[in-house]
Amino acid sequence: MRGAVIAAVFLAAACGASAQTPPAPPAPNAIMTHYRAYAAAEARGDYVAARTSAQAALAAAEAAGSPRVGVLATNLARLEALQFNDMERARGPAKRALELGGEGVDSEEAQILVTLAGSPARFEALDELVAARAAKPGSDLGFLFEVSRASGLWSLRDERPRAAVVAFRRAVAIAERIGPQANMELVIALTGLGAAHVYVEQFEESAAALNRALDVGQTLDRNNVGAGVSRAERVRGAADAWYAVLRSYMYSLGRRDIPELRERPATEENSTKLPPCPVRYLKRKEIEYPSKALDKLAVGTVIVRVVLTEDGAIENPQIIATAPSNEFFAPAVMAAISTWRVEWQAGSRPCQNRADRYYIRIPFFIDPE
Repeated sequence: MRGAVIAAVFLAAACGASAQTPPAPPAPNAIMTHYRAYAAAEARGDYVAARTSAQAALAAAEAAGSPRVGVLATNLARLEALQFNDMERARGPAKRALELGGEGVDSEEAQILVTLAGSPARFEALDELVAARAAKPGSDLGFLFEVSRASGLWSLRDERPRAAVVAFRRAVAIAERIGPQANMELVIALTGLGAAHVYVEQFEESAAALNRALDVGQTLDRNNVGAGVSRAERVRGAADAWYAVLRSYMYSLGRRDIPELRERPATEENSTKLPPCPVRYLKRKEIEYPSKALDKLAVGTVIVRVVLTEDGAIENPQIIATAPSNEFFAPAVMAAISTWRVEWQAGSRPCQNRADRYYIRIPFFIDPE
């Protein structure tokens, strides 16, 4: 009988144990989840996704009262200012990072971001801050380059081209300090400097900067034979487009001392450059000069890459670069160019093994005569 009682008690205990709910796994840390998503998106260059995750990480940190609000605000401010060039959206998180400080916040970098995103913008003060920080050993030169580049772009947008010249000169100097691994950034900075010189009508300086940009651009990777447009193509295309703008702008002013684009000898680095395709364009629809462009700098250039088919049709037009970067010229080109046809030179097809890709430079300018 005793054995039966013991067995019954044991059975009751076992049943009670089986009825208990197992402990729930710990909830994931929302801040770290969003931060990791932000870091991964930024690493792969998906800045839209990085912005969304950075915003979510900051909101989660603020809701939790985390001491890392400051550094997460810095991440968001850097994205808005340096990748989107949106100073209005960068201003709030930049100020918050500077005010809160805390773990991981570099107060000098936060002050640079606040100055960059400030209203009104203080370009001279920003250049002084960047120069002082760049002089310190161990400074993040990549960050300082992006700040100078963004400052140059913002200065041009704010119609302060002389401030843009200063900013892009600083960006060039920083890229040179980083070394050959920053050649892409050097071309970007030199192109910006050349563009800024155009706006202040310093034509010799512009030609020098753009020629150097095109020289350095020869070292960039040209092995892009797929359908997509590589970053290197766009960077080189921008330098080429701004050189064409320089020439068009001088012509529109009645200047005839227009600098010629310097010939660049074939080298091992640029030997994959597409050979010229001997074609004659048979236009079906003229490209219309955008009337709204007359209110701005009345010259521009669009570089478009196309595929030329066996029967002379133009397919898959892709914009490589537009200078100035506005909404006027590229749509005008795209509206017309697909109606064009080409006539191959008899008996000659030198680019047939390169998918017949061809670059067309289309200038817009006003003839003073």
